[in-house]
Amino acid sequence: MAKYKGIDKYIKQLQKEITGMKAATDESMRVAVRVSHNNTVIRIFEAGGASNGSEIGQYSSSPTLVGSSSFKTKRAANKIFGSKAKRAEQEWRKVQGHNLVLLPGGYKEIRKLEGLETSFVNLRFTNNLQSDFRSAIQKLKPNRYVTGTNRKENGEKREWLEEHFGKEIFAPTEKESDIFVEVMNREMIKRFDAI
Repeated sequence: MAKYKGIDKYIKQLQKEITGMKAATDESMRVAVRVSHNNTVIRIFEAGGASNGSEIGQYSSSPTLVGSSSFKTKRAANKIFGSKAKRAEQEWRKVQGHNLVLLPGGYKEIRKLEGLETSFVNLRFTNNLQSDFRSAIQKLKPNRYVTGTNRKENGEKREWLEEHFGKEIFAPTEKESDIFVEVMNREMIKRFDAI
């Protein structure tokens, strides 16, 4: 019996260290997910990159019909509809009782009139999707996180965009996965050294 005298103390110390390791692992995971996810946000919404390393796509320059509500700002709409002279310059079409203007440059021209990026797709017309995706990291349980969107309409928009462009956009790239592993390893070493 004498040789097991300190076993209870040893078990309590092990349990304390295991608890510390679990907390360190969870905190390391949280940091790694945030860093990796932030890289994904930058790739999609600032660089216009898809998950396979290619561009998401190009904005359509096919002629499209627009009304003043097709624009997010009155300033942009006024460039087409702002005066009688401007309206007289336009090619008008009547569709289901609505008078619409034929915009020769398509959606790309709408973005240009709004002062938005047109050289590559960055999915930032209202910034609603970007804001939602950036903030949608959820902890399901210790060491288990998911990313996505909080609002249903943005989840549907994500699915539509990937279908429309024919490629994954929101999944992490190989590089982003490598960054996750790198950050996770660095954070684990830092935290385990402190236990």
